[in-house]
Amino acid sequence: MAALRRWLRAAVAALAFAWCAVSLADNPLTIVPLQHRGADAVAEALRPMLSPGGRIGALNGKLLIRTDAANLRQLQDALAAIDQPARRLRLRVRFSRDLERADTRRGIGGEVRSGDVTLGLPAPRGGSSATVRIGEAHVYAGEQRYDARTRGEQFVDTLDGAQASVFVGHSVALPFSQVVLRPNGVRVVRGTEYRDVGTALLARPTLLGSRVRVVLRPASSQLRSDGSIEVTALENTVEGRLGEWIAVGGSDTDAHTERGVIGGSAQRSERSQVAFWLRVDALDDD
Repeated sequence: MAALRRWLRAAVAALAFAWCAVSLADNPLTIVPLQHRGADAVAEALRPMLSPGGRIGALNGKLLIRTDAANLRQLQDALAAIDQPARRLRLRVRFSRDLERADTRRGIGGEVRSGDVTLGLPAPRGGSSATVRIGEAHVYAGEQRYDARTRGEQFVDTLDGAQASVFVGHSVALPFSQVVLRPNGVRVVRGTEYRDVGTALLARPTLLGSRVRVVLRPASSQLRSDGSIEVTALENTVEGRLGEWIAVGGSDTDAHTERGVIGGSAQRSERSQVAFWLRVDALDDD
């Protein structure tokens, strides 16, 4: 009996799947010409509104839609608000970046003598340290802290459906060397490469009536103490009302390094927090 029940359940599931497939195939193909907006961008904006199993595509400035009648009406209502002449928009980006760094050092400095042998050890530099002297040598332990807070707001004007970018930062010179093997010998090429370090945002807004959907890619980069560039980036789609701040996202990074030096040791702990907010205003409403 148990095997029979399992077979019946499988048969019912197969019939339901087949019925859904036939129902989807029975939905007529609707071709919708557009007046003002690009078909690819409109299809991307409408795709989240499709019923399960629905399909939408773009071809030669037209939308190709296959879905049930109720969902088609919803898409047509949304399309009436989207397929409008491109409006001028202002994207405001608010960002914050907090950096905390702590350096801890401990060891022995000065000179240690034994007979005719003298051992010189480097003394600590920078930061506050506690020192205990024993003859010509001293034992030290110290800590140095660094805190940085960055806050900013930038804006850029663009059109509905167009991509805009905002960057706040500076260029850093990074020297490099490259070894080139040639039949007549080895050649070493040296030069300098410039990399942008700071906070950037790429955004593509699409108006949906009184709301706006934004596909964006915020990124933050900073120069580390070892000369490398740490990059934090994410890609997301957010939606909200025009004129309201939208929380985009951020990152929280912790790093800990430890190294040994002659006569002591050094540790470094870093924590970096980055957050982004976005606001879109319609300039045509001013």
